Amino acid sequence: MLVDEIAARLISQSVGGAPGSTEAWVVVRGYLPDAPDRVVGVFETGGPMAEGTQALHRPTFQVFLRGQSTGRQAVRTKAEAVRAALDKLGGVTLSGTTYIDCRLTGDPIHIGDDEVGRPEMSLNFEAWRMST
Repeated sequence: MLVDEIAARLISQSVGGAPGSTEAWVVVRGYLPDAPDRVVGVFETGGPMAEGTQALHRPTFQVFLRGQSTGRQAVRTKAEAVRAALDKLGGVTLSGTTYIDCRLTGDPIHIGDDEVGRPEMSLNFEAWRMST
């Protein structure tokens, strides 16, 4: 599943840890918990239909970041770590799926602050992947 593969990649690249770990940032899949403050969330956002009979899929996904209320620069720094872990990712197999390419589709977006003043950002990606 896409979110599991991307979350595992982020964890393996030390962007954050799994829920329950002692890492400063936690990587979650498909939801955003109220706590902890520092969260990296991975969400599927769709993508175009599969092409041909080769089972080439081009799903899109979003990585959502939320930091501490005093950590605006830390969120920007974490966005750069996400970009480094995922942008132009190619020739990598994650959980039996070959990623031909993965591209950031625009600059990281500062969404604003949540209701308790924690800064939020998002990065949007398109992956080119094929089941092996």
